[in-house]
Parts: sequence; structure tokens; C-alpha cells
Amino acid sequence: MIKTESGYVCGLKTNDEAVSIFKGIPFAAPPIGQMRWNAPTKSPSWPGVRECTKFSPSAIQSPQAPFLMWSEEFIIDTSTGYSEDCLTLNVYCPSDVNVKDKPVVIYFHGGSFVAGGSSCEIYNGEQLARHGVIFVTANFRVGVLGLLASSKLSCENSSKISGNYQLLDQIAALKWVRDNIKAFGGNPENVTIMGQSSGAAAVCTLAVSPMAKGLFRRVFAMSHETLNMPVATTSDASGKMIMVDIYKPLSECEREGDEVIGMVVEDMRTMTTEELLKLPAYYPYCIDGHVLTCPFNDGVRAGMTDEYDFMVTYTANDSMLFMIMRDLAAKNPTTTEDYEAAMRGYFGEHADMAMKLYPFNGNPKQFVSMISHERYTASVMMLASLRKGAKTWIAQFDHVMPGPESHIWGAFHTSDVPYWLDYFSDKRKDLWREEDYSLGAELVARLAAYAKTGSPNAEGLSDWKPNSLYRIQAGNIHEAQLLTQEKYDFWREVYCVN
Repeated sequence: MIKTESGYVCGLKTNDEAVSIFKGIPFAAPPIGQMRWNAPTKSPSWPGVRECTKFSPSAIQSPQAPFLMWSEEFIIDTSTGYSEDCLTLNVYCPSDVNVKDKPVVIYFHGGSFVAGGSSCEIYNGEQLARHGVIFVTANFRVGVLGLLASSKLSCENSSKISGNYQLLDQIAALKWVRDNIKAFGGNPENVTIMGQSSGAAAVCTLAVSPMAKGLFRRVFAMSHETLNMPVATTSDASGKMIMVDIYKPLSECEREGDEVIGMVVEDMRTMTTEELLKLPAYYPYCIDGHVLTCPFNDGVRAGMTDEYDFMVTYTANDSMLFMIMRDLAAKNPTTTEDYEAAMRGYFGEHADMAMKLYPFNGNPKQFVSMISHERYTASVMMLASLRKGAKTWIAQFDHVMPGPESHIWGAFHTSDVPYWLDYFSDKRKDLWREEDYSLGAELVARLAAYAKTGSPNAEGLSDWKPNSLYRIQAGNIHEAQLLTQEKYDFWREVYCVN
């Protein structure tokens, strides 16, 4: 039994009693009724002891089910249901209460900003806890409830802002960790924020948020193009490069939100779940001057992230499904003429060099996937180069998870998460190999070391140097040259990195 600021909680223990697990702890008040589209507030107290042995509902979203390469263990526990009352977290901690000041890792899930939750089977922190690290997973608002901005909502806010509720929820979870994790044996001054996909976008964004400053020491971003490339729109006859990414000025976000919801605030807050799910779900982060003062790119260039340790990884086949260059992919260039038109529309003034470095091979899908992947690679390399004087650990995850279609998907998006947590689902128990277990044992040891010291190096493991690109393979994590210098220089020019 643990005492938090809101009341006592009791959880459960693993069979060997080495790890204690607490599920569904509220970290903020339910964002329902008048609190819909408002910043989260402190969780109310409860009497007695709250039983925290089951996951709480995930945020409101379209119903989830396994699809493509994402089998059941990658999908949230749908038996818990979906609810606006979703601001809860889960804690995996070593049971030994005599050991204090343990490092903390808090994980923010992916889901393209519109889906997901903390109850995915693969988000299991038992093994990390056995390495002396407290692991926390959190729910937060997604989709229209998590990111909608509107001039109507801004008018009622004392700071005249709206949107970014997802970030505010994550900040609230970090504040809960700051105020309560000591009771679980954790050190609130040694916190690592970790996220994958849109969760990685979140941890990068939190690293440049003035409201999140002081709440964590380290960042681990997985499978997110950390630096967003300026891309040319086909409507721009001059070929001028403009920034198209996940950040927009508040005024633009408000205008887009007003177009989606034209009703008064009172009616917005009485919309049913069914009505909410009919609305467009994706909205960008707002540069509002409070939660965010600039996009991540600008913050990196200004040195705002230099105070943090950074680790950034991506998978070898991240781009297979998520074609980063969607505009180019949509052109589906099947002829040389189509290819040239698509490249000029996308790269603008850099098109001639792009076509020299990436001559068309006649296979649109393979062609776009290759460029997308190398852009991804260049992005993490440039992040390390821009963080002058700060250590950045970067790597490509190459290992292929065994499965019936592993030859198709390769090292697919999200397949690296179970290895970093050393968790191997029984749903694949007839497929796992010794090399999977050994890689999981190594990566969880590196994650624990990073959480403790800021370096993924640990006794008995090969050296991993900062600011150099590494390749992660079973039994072989080594420095690698994955881009020619000519290609890297090209991408630096496209990204405006001098």
C-alpha cells in the first residue's frame, strides 16, 4: 500500500514478488462536462484505499482492433473500454522499499495523435523494474478532445489560448510523478520521458515546452522524424520551400477548429461520443506562446534541448507503411516524366540534385520508401549535429521480429518496443528465438543505464558512442555508415542545416 497526494493505493505483485504494479491511478481530475477542452486539474482525493489492479479505460477514440502487422499484443486492452474519464497512469516499480531514489521512465504511447492507450500488452515494465528503474505509462486525451483549438475556446481561457490538451495532460502526468514518485521509491529529479511514434513527437515537443521545463532530465524518442523537413507545395509556382509539419500558429489552429465546430461552447461540451467520433480527429500542436513558443526544429537550433540527454532510434522499415513523403507517393510516378514532375513539385529548387542522387528505378513504392527512409536517417543525424555540446545517442533498429509475415514487414514500426522493455508476449511463444531474448536482455540493460546515467553503455556491453549513428542487430550493435556523404550533404541543404 502506497500513500499518494490523493489517497492510498494498493496494487499487485509479480509471482516472485520482485515487482509491484499499480494500474489505473488517477493523475488528474476527469476532463468531463465543463472540463472538456480545458487544461487538466488536480485529481480529487478519495477515502480509504483505492484498488489499482486493473487498467482504466483508454481515451475516447474509434474502436481498436489488430490490423496489418500489428497483432493483438500491439493493441490496447479493449476490455477496459473508452472514456473521457481517462487521465490515469500505471506504475511498475521494484518491490524493495529499502532502495530509494530509483530513476524513473515515463512512457507516452503512440497512435498517430488520435488513438492508443497505456494498456497495450507490449508496454510492460516488469523487466525494466527488475533493473532498478520505475516505469510509468500514462493515458491522455487524443484526437479532437486532445488537440482541438477554437477561437470560442480561446475566448473563455484566461490566457486566450486553446488546443494542446494532449500536451497539458502529459505535463500533468509529469507533475504527478514529481509530487508522488518518492512514495514508490523513485527520484523525481531523475526522470526520462520516452515515447514512440506520435509519443516520440510528444516527448520532443515537451523538450521545447516552457511549461515542461524542470520535470525531466532525459528524452528517448522512437520512430519519429525528429527534424521536420520544409517541403514545397505544388501550388507554389516559385518552388519556394515552406514548413509543413505538426506545428501551426494558434490563429491558424483556431481557424481550422472553427471550421470543424461552428457551434457555441455550451453545445460543444454536450456533444455525445458518437458525435465527437464523426469529427476530424487530427489536429496539430499550437504555437500559443504558453505551452509552446516554437516548433521543435527552432527550439533545437536555439539550444533549448541542449540541457537534456537525448536518445533517438528508428526502425529499418519505419517508412514501409508511413511514407514520410506522402505527397510524392500520391503522385505515383510510373514514367520518367511523372517522376520528374513529382520531384520538382516536392523538392523545388533542390529537385535537380535529388534526381541525381535518387534516379527513378521504375518501382514507385520501393522508390518512395527508399527516399523516405534515407530522409529519416538524415533527420536523426542532423539532430545530433545541431545539439552542439550535448550528447545524442542515435541508432537504426534492424532486428526483425519473428512472425508469419516477417519477410514482408521486416523491422516494422513499433516492433522495437518489446525489445527495449525485454517483454516477449506469449502470443508469439512458439516463434521467439534465443537471439530475440538476448537482444531484449541487452536493450533493457541499455535503457536502464540510460535512465540512471544518461548513457546507454553498461558493464559487459559494447561501447556506443554519442553523436554517431549505430545499427542495432541481435548480438551486434555497431557504428554504421548508412548514408553517403553526398546524400547527407544534400539533406542538410534541404533541411537548411549549415
